[in-house]
Amino acid sequence: MNLKFVKSGEKKRLLAELNKSFGISKIDYILIAGGKKKIRGFSGNMTREEIKEFTNLANVEIIGSYFFKKDRFLRLSFDGSHIFKNQLKIGIVNLNEKNLENWMNGKDLILKSEKGVVILKKGDDFFGCGISDGEKIFNYVPRERRIRKS
Repeated sequence: MNLKFVKSGEKKRLLAELNKSFGISKIDYILIAGGKKKIRGFSGNMTREEIKEFTNLANVEIIGSYFFKKDRFLRLSFDGSHIFKNQLKIGIVNLNEKNLENWMNGKDLILKSEKGVVILKKGDDFFGCGISDGEKIFNYVPRERRIRKS
């Protein structure tokens, strides 16, 4: 595995964007850039050097939790939205039961909200991110997280 650690300057830029979009003000993780523009976070007791050494000794495919994807917008993953849930203050859309069911079935939602990336929430649970055009929220729930029809 060829690890690419996110440098401190880039981490500050990412944090500024996360703060603007979601209110996240602190990331206590080593950030690792992966394929498909995914950013993962590692919170273990190993340093960057120890992680590199370990991946050279063992066949490591991935390390850390998948936090967000860096596209036109930063989109928090399901895990990322739960990891940072205590910091999330901006861009939250609360769902009713019917909207949650549609969302988890992979459907876009006809809901008015601010334009840009939004986090979907029902009660204390978060259900990933979507992108809103102001009238509609486009679904980015991965197929493996959707409700399967039997």
